[in-house]
Amino acid sequence: MEHLTKETFFEKVFNYEKNKEWKFEGKLPCIIDFYADWCQPCKIVAPILEELAVEYEGKLNIYKVDTEDQQELAAAFGIRSIPSMLFCPVDAQPQMAVGALPKETLKQAIADVLERGKEAIVLVPEISLTPQTTRRFRARFGDMVSVLHSSLSDGERYDEWMKIYEGKVKIAVGARSALFAPFRKLGLIVVDEEHENTYKQYDPAPRY
Repeated sequence: MEHLTKETFFEKVFNYEKNKEWKFEGKLPCIIDFYADWCQPCKIVAPILEELAVEYEGKLNIYKVDTEDQQELAAAFGIRSIPSMLFCPVDAQPQMAVGALPKETLKQAIADVLERGKEAIVLVPEISLTPQTTRRFRARFGDMVSVLHSSLSDGERYDEWMKIYEGKVKIAVGARSALFAPFRKLGLIVVDEEHENTYKQYDPAPRY
């Protein structure tokens, strides 16, 4: 697996200084593993990625980015938790997943990337975190990002819901209620800071 610098990232994945919108530079789909040497979950994922690199040789490239050494790259993609993995199809928008994903989960995510054209939901533990997360995703994906949470007015919520229903956006960012976004080709759900107890509701009913 190749370790990417800013220069090789621009050459093989995406030059965000040259292009405002996503333009994939590779010939094969790829996964970029954002990691750090001190990160224990990263060490768990590393041998799994090595196995997958062999299994998918010629079909998929797997790259690594050291977030300590390549801080600008990490900042450009809003990396706050590691390991974070960026799944990049050849002709569709990339998708980010956070956490030490099991091998089977990674393989399923790879299958989805290879099929292309999937959609994603990004959950945040609190509504107050939605604006900064939305800005981060819109900086990369532009108008393809929608926002869903209970603090929106009825009109705003309807407009965002219809954008998703009509296929005008591919990513929904929001708190728990964003799970009900009416995507038809949902390929990925990212639960940011999944350990937070705000994801769990005990009262009142119904609970989720």
